[in-house]
Amino acid sequence: SALYPQNRQLSPRLRVFLDWASRIFAEADL
Repeated sequence: SALYPQNRQLSPRLRVFLDWASRIFAEADL
C-alpha cells in the first residue's frame, strides 16, 4: 500500500493502524 512508508522499523501499533487505515481508504475508494 502507498500508505506504508519504506521504513520497516514501525511499531506494532503503528503497523496495525496503517493496515486499518489502508482498508478504510480502499473501501472508501479514494
